[in-house]
Amino acid sequence: ETALNKSDKQFLDKLMRDTLRFLSEAADPVTGLTGNTQGDFSFVNSTPIGLHIACLAIGSELKLIDADEAAAKFGKILDTMEKIHFKQDGFFPNFIKSDLSTQFGSVMIISDYNFYPVGMAVARQVWPQYEARITKYLDSIKWDLLYNKEKNRVVGGYNLATKKAAHEGLWVASDARCGVTMMV
Repeated sequence: ETALNKSDKQFLDKLMRDTLRFLSEAADPVTGLTGNTQGDFSFVNSTPIGLHIACLAIGSELKLIDADEAAAKFGKILDTMEKIHFKQDGFFPNFIKSDLSTQFGSVMIISDYNFYPVGMAVARQVWPQYEARITKYLDSIKWDLLYNKEKNRVVGGYNLATKKAAHEGLWVASDARCGVTMMV
């Protein structure tokens, strides 16, 4: 095991601070949801939302952001997400309008979605005041809907409109593996 040198530590510290700042600046002031980084911040994706939650929690623990401020920002995100999460088997579309005015696309893809529950699991460790709400949320995810019993395999997504598996081939990217692990 090699210890990090001073230059590496400085780089990682800057990276952490810049990431937290960027995700916080990209958050919608009303919903708290983090915007897409492809030039149009009117829609959000589950990946940056989950990463933002994890950054808030870790940033709070590392004293990169005031603990009460981080908890309040997370609370706003949780309030927003509870409006859509419980309606769709614990999932939500990969892309939704940041103000929740409309949802477009009806497919949840595990390689994007899994960042969100991971962020929630990290948040549960940091903010005990949200533990019951987060646990209810995580327990409501119907992971079994991502398993095709007939073919005996996990699928890459779920169509929320038809309530059927989507993308029969599982992507083997590391982020998809994280989602598969959470299913187990």
